[in-house]
Amino acid sequence: MEIKINKNQAEEIEGLTVEYPYVLHQAELGSTKISWHWHEEVEFVYVREGSMRLLTAGQERSFEKGEGFFINTNVLCSMENQDHCQIDSHLLNSTFLAGHFKSIFETKYLEPVLQNKKLDILELRGTNENQQKILAKLRAAARLQNEPDTEFQTRNLFSEIWLLLGKEIALFNYGERPVQTLRQEILRRKHIHLAQNRIAESFGGRGIITRKS
Repeated sequence: MEIKINKNQAEEIEGLTVEYPYVLHQAELGSTKISWHWHEEVEFVYVREGSMRLLTAGQERSFEKGEGFFINTNVLCSMENQDHCQIDSHLLNSTFLAGHFKSIFETKYLEPVLQNKKLDILELRGTNENQQKILAKLRAAARLQNEPDTEFQTRNLFSEIWLLLGKEIALFNYGERPVQTLRQEILRRKHIHLAQNRIAESFGGRGIITRKS
């Protein structure tokens, strides 16, 4: 399996619809390639088995079984397998919780997180009661998807998760997001790739260098 990414590096999220803007993707990272991408939707990831590496602009984090993380809107990232990793990836558009445009749910609860320029990733290690509750609710949300007619229950769970997320954010003093914009990070990698090719050509090489930058 490989996620679908368009020419702008945006992921085309399979299963997400206007009628129901939430989807659960379960993946084995050993056989699923999650290369550099971004999306408007927010994402909650829970590590069911093994361990994995999350890469963002200028940062790298590792997560093990029972841990997870939140990815804010429009964050460029990639994920790599470390040890037989299986994940639950919950993806939702803000309309899933906000309802209509400029509702009180959007302006009071969602926008403070989505527009927080200091927050790209929030680690969920289970180091406090608040994080433990979020992780437990993520597990519950995944189990719900095996049952029929659970749309309201799923939205209620993520409403509770979002309130807990707000409390968790308030506990930390986040530094500014990395300076790189999505476009700058993509262009940086393209320039590195071109430079590697020129070096190879100068030494008489004909092939394209594919080593990770």
